[in-house]
Amino acid sequence: MITKPMMEKLFGIPNLFPRNSGYHRICSTSHRMSSSRLYKVWENMKSRCDNKNHPFYRYYGSRGITVCDDWNNSFLAFYEWAISHGYGEKLQIDRIDNDKGYNPFNCRFITQKENLRNKKTFLDSEINFYTIQTLIKNDIPFEFIKEFSGLSPRSYRKR
Repeated sequence: MITKPMMEKLFGIPNLFPRNSGYHRICSTSHRMSSSRLYKVWENMKSRCDNKNHPFYRYYGSRGITVCDDWNNSFLAFYEWAISHGYGEKLQIDRIDNDKGYNPFNCRFITQKENLRNKKTFLDSEINFYTIQTLIKNDIPFEFIKEFSGLSPRSYRKR
């Protein structure tokens, strides 16, 4: 559990939790962290899943990806989990199983490089690259390879 001294040490904000407010009843504007990077991570995670106008909604919300109720309703619940599970300013949230939602059992923090390697487009391009290499080694015409992959022969030579 995150304690008041830990919060003060992390954010340098004394009296982060008003005495009579109750630790878990603090609304998102009273915790004084709405300008923090972690708060933006939380907001963006929720928006990708819930806001049909978000540019990436089609990759998240429309696929049925959701945010668990605890995190969706409470930044502090998400904050406590994040801090206790290795959150760092240079890390990104990642879903371990990309077909499941954001929840404490399916999320972790990883580097941007690791996150990019997990993206479907990257995995697809790696699979295509090795498949195309095999086709080239077996003297399959580039016209067929182009039709198969949608890329030009010059693209394969660059790899």
